Amino acid sequence: CKYKIIIKTGCVWLAGTNANVDIIFTSLSGVILAYQNIDHKNYDDFERCNTDVFNVQGTCLSEYDKICKVIVSHDNTGSNAGWYIDWIDFSTPSNNFAVHFDIGTWIEQDNLAYVGDTCIV
Repeated sequence: CKYKIIIKTGCVWLAGTNANVDIIFTSLSGVILAYQNIDHKNYDDFERCNTDVFNVQGTCLSEYDKICKVIVSHDNTGSNAGWYIDWIDFSTPSNNFAVHFDIGTWIEQDNLAYVGDTCIV
């Protein structure tokens, strides 16, 4: 199935990163959609105040399943590797279903991953 990931980098000073970014989504039923080194080749992704859109493929979710967890991380490489993420959206290209994760935090140095989990009901 085709999915769309939208990542908004914050507008605070030095918010962007050149590090290699990984993102993992998990559904209520435990389906894992993992994307390593998510990147547009020959384009400077994750820059301050930018919104990056990635069209990806992964295991199809049933009509009753939904994404409820995100883990986003990076390898802390490159100059000014710290990254301030405002939010991440995950949806089908037609927006039949979508989930929004408000993040609003730095991923840097001793905190190289963020976990947003709404799976517990």
